[in-house]
Amino acid sequence: MNCLHHPETPAALVCECGTALCHECAARRPDVGCPTCVAAKTSQEVAGAVTDTVMVVVGAIAGAAAFYALTRSWSEVGGALTFTVIGAGWPFGWRALRFWSALGTSYSAWGSNLIVVVLIWMTPLFLLVLKMWVAMLIGVPALVVTALRRVVALLGLRSSRLSQPA
Repeated sequence: MNCLHHPETPAALVCECGTALCHECAARRPDVGCPTCVAAKTSQEVAGAVTDTVMVVVGAIAGAAAFYALTRSWSEVGGALTFTVIGAGWPFGWRALRFWSALGTSYSAWGSNLIVVVLIWMTPLFLLVLKMWVAMLIGVPALVVTALRRVVALLGLRSSRLSQPA
């Protein structure tokens, strides 16, 4: 097996995608992989970082707006910052709870008992409100974890994709 970029040179390492690289090519980024894998991983991480940044900004604006809507004042800086941080983290908490979805219930099986039907109809709404509350609680830690993961991925790309050729 020979190098992708130097067909006359035998391969020293093989990327996880199967691309063979010689010592010269592998020395450029020995811990990451071939240029195609590096470019693909980098573009994925950059796109994810842009999405996360937009979520932080929109969430922070929504949190600050909620504070102002409740107090009609910016005089309490601590409260405004708290709402802003919770708003910035809320989308990440929601994303962390993506496994949690409201119950889908068939109403026709419960007959004409109005109270039971209303309670069953309100269960998904109650679960949605509960999910929103839990997302607020775990949002800021989820934001911190996501930001750290993105920084490590963008700065390092240390996923050891190269191995010795067979």
